[in-house]
Amino acid sequence: MVKKTVTFTDFEGKEVTKDFYFNLSKMEFRVLDRKIPGGLQYMIDQIMTEKDEDRLIDLLDILILESYGEKSEDGRFVKEDRFGRRLSSFFKVSEAWDVLFMNLVKDEKELNEFLTGIVPKDVAEIAEEESKKLQGNLTPNVTSMNTTK
Repeated sequence: MVKKTVTFTDFEGKEVTKDFYFNLSKMEFRVLDRKIPGGLQYMIDQIMTEKDEDRLIDLLDILILESYGEKSEDGRFVKEDRFGRRLSSFFKVSEAWDVLFMNLVKDEKELNEFLTGIVPKDVAEIAEEESKKLQGNLTPNVTSMNTTK
């Protein structure tokens, strides 16, 4: 779980500082991972390698909205209100959304912490290992391609 403290100016012009929470369960992560060709980690690696800001923005939009929730009074993490409406739909129209989104896009370290923090620790560790394997497999191909020119 990730807790982000965001300071923003609300619609009434008041400066507000508030904590926001983001988390994906193992099952939520699996569902997202299966929807993406090659998997989520592969897509993240591609975006980072290619510095593809458009795809990064699209992916962040999905990850933030899917992982956003609030702590209930009894300590649970909930993603829907009592009427079944996704809380992320309310968050997306807030000024805090813009501040958080821009902070993540502008700061690679903060982005990496967010991405690894929203998934369960064991899932993040497996993804990191897979990313290293993928990078190791790609490096020789890139080198051989450069020497043949």
